[in-house]
Amino acid sequence: MELGALLADDDAVSPVIGVILMVGITVTMAAVIGVFVLGANTTTSVPDAEFRYVSEEGTADGWGNDPNEEFIIEHDGGEDIDTDRVTVEYAGSPPSGHPWLETTNHPGDVWQPGEEWVLGVTTGETSAFDDGEQVLVLWTTPDGASSQILANGDLPDLS
Repeated sequence: MELGALLADDDAVSPVIGVILMVGITVTMAAVIGVFVLGANTTTSVPDAEFRYVSEEGTADGWGNDPNEEFIIEHDGGEDIDTDRVTVEYAGSPPSGHPWLETTNHPGDVWQPGEEWVLGVTTGETSAFDDGEQVLVLWTTPDGASSQILANGDLPDLS
């Protein structure tokens, strides 16, 4: 073949090869985009909220033997919190682990600023709150895989 004939040849690549190349590029791009979209982390972020603890020791001095004692956790500001995601623990376990303790949480499905969560003594029982025991507000991810401490505090020394 002569060089002049080669340069003057206007024939293009076969249309079948062109279609195969375009399909291959399209499939590769779809796969890459799918990995990024479907592999994106969809976990919900931890709510940004402030809490305030208030203790009411009742009529006796210090904690103990007083059915009017309460430990109040007030949502003091920030985001609303889904109550299905929140648990309150006293001394390392939920209130059900302490038969004398009852929890009166806020109304509704969302804990909003200004609402309270009250830990108190069950009617007819005497208190077993102890100085320095820790009270935690825990938030659990929607999939239940992990939890985060939203607030923690210790019962004051009232003796």
